[in-house]
Amino acid sequence: MSASKKEKQRVEEKEDVINRPKHYTREGAIECIDEMLEIFGVEAVEWFCLCNVWKYRYRAAEKNGNEDIKKSDWYMAKYRELKGKFSCRKETTGDTERTHNKILQRRRRNEQKIH
Repeated sequence: MSASKKEKQRVEEKEDVINRPKHYTREGAIECIDEMLEIFGVEAVEWFCLCNVWKYRYRAAEKNGNEDIKKSDWYMAKYRELKGKFSCRKETTGDTERTHNKILQRRRRNEQKIH
């Protein structure tokens, strides 16, 4: 393992860059995504999560590999959590389901490129 990879691994061990990155939780403040829920509402944050799932899957093969796949998984889990908590809302014309299916297709393609 190269020196830069070892250093990156040490930093990642100190900080959970997937589940609780320091730059999204300021000392004494709520986590960024929770503040976004308060400001923009659930539906906007659901779409934000889906867009981030797409972004991290899209770039994974060319940028951060498995770290991006894990970040994408985190956003998908958050999306599903929000959908589960607020499932009484009326679904919009299948757009979300189509987007989710496209994301899964992208995930499969990028995982094949990484492995």
